[in-house]
Amino acid sequence: MYEASIDPNEKSFEILAFEQIGNNVYSQGQTIEVNGCQQTIDFTNEQVSGQQPSIDLSTPKIFDVKFMVGNGTKVSSSEITNQYVDGKPLTVSGIISTPTQLTHAELRYITVGHNPINYGTVAMEVTPLPITNSTYIITGTIPSEVMQSPAVQYWIHVENQAGKRSDSYQYSIGVKPSYPITGKLELDVSQNRAAGTTARPTAYFTSDNSAFGTISLVVDGNTVYTSPPQLFGSGQTAVSLQWKTQPTDQLSNHQIQAIANLYNDKFTANASITTFSSVKTVSILQPIQIDVIADKNGHTIANPKVLYSSFKNDGSMIFQVTAPDGTCVIGGTKDCLVQSSTFGLPGQMKSITIGDHIYRVRYSGSDNPLERFSITSVDPIIGQWKVEIDSTTNLLQQAQAMGDVVLKIKYEAERTPFISQGN
Repeated sequence: MYEASIDPNEKSFEILAFEQIGNNVYSQGQTIEVNGCQQTIDFTNEQVSGQQPSIDLSTPKIFDVKFMVGNGTKVSSSEITNQYVDGKPLTVSGIISTPTQLTHAELRYITVGHNPINYGTVAMEVTPLPITNSTYIITGTIPSEVMQSPAVQYWIHVENQAGKRSDSYQYSIGVKPSYPITGKLELDVSQNRAAGTTARPTAYFTSDNSAFGTISLVVDGNTVYTSPPQLFGSGQTAVSLQWKTQPTDQLSNHQIQAIANLYNDKFTANASITTFSSVKTVSILQPIQIDVIADKNGHTIANPKVLYSSFKNDGSMIFQVTAPDGTCVIGGTKDCLVQSSTFGLPGQMKSITIGDHIYRVRYSGSDNPLERFSITSVDPIIGQWKVEIDSTTNLLQQAQAMGDVVLKIKYEAERTPFISQGN
């Protein structure tokens, strides 16, 4: 057991865990954010368990890369933030684990969009950690005067005594330009969506000059997604956003807003999304009135496109499905359009026409232990439908079966793409 005291004012701290297996020493590092009185941290080194690809253990490893603008707060470089450089230096640090002595450490940087081979370098200060002779903290600072707008890309490069080299991931941060940022933000989104699915709106930022930043999606006042920091060139730039909607049985309206964070400038675009339950389950004991899902103003939100039902059949019962105009769609009598299984037909379905409406029917047949059907159409399936179970032997059994069977109605969103224009 290891114990260490922590200042009550600390908001975060670093932990390094070392494990020796044979002649090899493995290290794992992690930044711990203080959010409570206790927390379980897993430092299992997955690389040493199971069948793993060959790893060069003599190569230095880089982790826990952080940046700090001026004298501000250290932030993980892998974290999505809206921080940017404006006349202040950028300090970058990292932890290095290497089995042989670290001989060289430099911070590399280049203006985003420039040829990556023309990077600049800054020597990094190397400080050995007292707990081990194979781990170091390195720190380097890029002067503000060498960083050019719209953004700078930076990464750590290290070498050890064994002649092995490693580069960290490449990170980016905005550098505020001297020119003003002008432009407009638009949001392309389908206004109707089945609850529990993922909405993927697209934001479009149009500008006459280059900028760097993120676009966030805010739903009902809560930020649900922020895009990775990126370069917005002159002209129009599209950014994909996403939002996992919550399941609900109710019709729900949500106010959404896209916010482009470009240095200290913000551009917004607003829209709304209505979510609905994509499946309704209804008892077949009574005729079923099927309608579109509409909002309080009568605007169509979703259309019924699929009807489905099933029950366990002992061989003495059969579905009878009747359309709103009285046409027998599925049943055992000669006037029914579908009387037997469609599974041997092309596509395992039969197309039927009632009035000017075309339906596609899939039916298992009454001799199937799980008798089932589905009716689909490209047009809304509306009106009063009857789904019954006929029995050739036992009326009581028929009534019991109908009491246990339901019709499932699947709805599809009314397609109403919407582009909002903000400021």
